[in-house]
Amino acid sequence: NGGDGANEHPTQALLDLLTIRRERGCIDGLTVALVGDHKHSRVTNSLAFALSNYGVKLILVNPPALAISRETLGHVQGKGLFVEETNDLAGAMKRADVVYIFRIQKERFASPEDYEKAKGAYHIDRIMVDAVERDITIMHPMPRVGELSPDVDSYAGACYFRQSFNGVLVRMALLAWVLDRAELG
Repeated sequence: NGGDGANEHPTQALLDLLTIRRERGCIDGLTVALVGDHKHSRVTNSLAFALSNYGVKLILVNPPALAISRETLGHVQGKGLFVEETNDLAGAMKRADVVYIFRIQKERFASPEDYEKAKGAYHIDRIMVDAVERDITIMHPMPRVGELSPDVDSYAGACYFRQSFNGVLVRMALLAWVLDRAELG
């Protein structure tokens, strides 16, 4: 993934940017809600860093115990990224163009008890999506573990399967570029 273990996932951020651009036609001017476990999410860190290069508004939806690191938050805000933190998923969905939900990552918790407190904190289903009453884009890095209902799959703005395919394209392009550069070296 090109990352540094538990902190970043840069190839995921690249394919997410590609997905947002393909789905929405642009990145600048959008409001992007990231929902879930930001404390343990490599995707949150990398995507927040990437989005700080665009004129977007970022809404971070998470339980207080799973907030993004203050270091990452300070960095992206220092680059001018508008960031709102909330625990109101329904409210964030009504204001967002893109809603990107992450699973609560059991394997990253220090104890099973801490995981049990956090699991199931957020869940998106078709009733919630339809309540927004305008077109939104729903993203997910997969695999899903209860946070995204399969009844959302048929929603036109649910693009997580296209997002996965974009991952193949981005990683193929990166590998081709790296291998081509290696041959030139």
